Amino acid sequence: MKRALLLVAVVATCFAGCGKIEDSIKNLSDRIDQLEQKVATIDEQIAAINNSIELLEKVDEALKAKDAQLEQADKNLEAKIAELRQYVATELNSAKSWASATFATLEQYQSLLSEIARLEALLKSNKEAATKELTEAIAPLKTSLESWVSEQLTGYYTIAQTDAKIAELEQAIADGDSVFQEQIDALKEQLQSSNEEITKAYQEAIAKAITDNNGVINQQIANEIAVVNKRIDEEVATINEKISKLQAQADENSAAIAKLLAQIQSLSYVPQTSDGKVSVSMVEGVGRATLDFEVSPKEAVAELAKVWQSAVAVKAVYTISRAVTLIDMPVVEFVADEANGIITVTASGENLSEEFYAGTQTASVRLSISDGNSSVVSDYIVMVAR
Repeated sequence: MKRALLLVAVVATCFAGCGKIEDSIKNLSDRIDQLEQKVATIDEQIAAINNSIELLEKVDEALKAKDAQLEQADKNLEAKIAELRQYVATELNSAKSWASATFATLEQYQSLLSEIARLEALLKSNKEAATKELTEAIAPLKTSLESWVSEQLTGYYTIAQTDAKIAELEQAIADGDSVFQEQIDALKEQLQSSNEEITKAYQEAIAKAITDNNGVINQQIANEIAVVNKRIDEEVATINEKISKLQAQADENSAAIAKLLAQIQSLSYVPQTSDGKVSVSMVEGVGRATLDFEVSPKEAVAELAKVWQSAVAVKAVYTISRAVTLIDMPVVEFVADEANGIITVTASGENLSEEFYAGTQTASVRLSISDGNSSVVSDYIVMVAR
């Protein structure tokens, strides 16, 4: 009898607590929903991209109000807007496979992020261009982009920002600086590897979410993505540190070159032939021009030998032409005779025309020593193909 009464009491308590249990289940469900995020459906992707296009147009309007320094950025952005419209109108609207559409949208997302990151880098370096109106127009655009596929999948932005930093560094470093360029190429390769890794991980997460979970990125998938994003963040941080060191080294070189330019009084060509012309000879199928210059004072030669890869450039110009176009002749060898104050520079004629080598077009060449702002330039010397 006691057992029966106890059972009745337990059952009664359970019924009385049903409401609380339902509330607890609902709360738990809400918490799960907060942990989980859906990969946007095709219709949701279309809506999100259209919203971003409107925000892109606002950024474009703000860019149009600026000076010529932002003209190229404006053209690039207009091209991206047109590309997105075309993508929504054709590929996305006619897409039948959710997974395929999402992967394509991810590529569009990545491409646009790179452009936005480059614009931000440009604004950072150009304080006059970075108006409040333009900055405020970019902020909601970045937020909008995250909703294209899923807010979980935003690791691309870190890569895009680093890619923009590399582009900015390339712009800052003097032309012909082969040592720096090799290091920059290595950074690009490392960044590309990270990009490929995160793309693969994202696509696997999207495929798993769509195939197994009706589009939901559950906690397990989110954890897997978080591991990849953490690794990418670490790799990008390493690359950014290398970029900072390269930038510091470039700044240090620029300071040394500026000091050198203040020291150099003259740069005089030393003829190697009786006619005073520079011979361009073929070496393994590529033209080579070797030029000797006397540097005054001769003490400057020792300092120039330390920074020549950042400072020395050789350019040519065709003399039978109305259009003045400087042709780059990459420096492939530099020899310093510190005792006599002579430098010997060998430049490649790989960019010279076939007409020049055939003798139907004439050209002249000059050497410059520059820090990017100031320079010491030799006179132009006539070149001939031997």
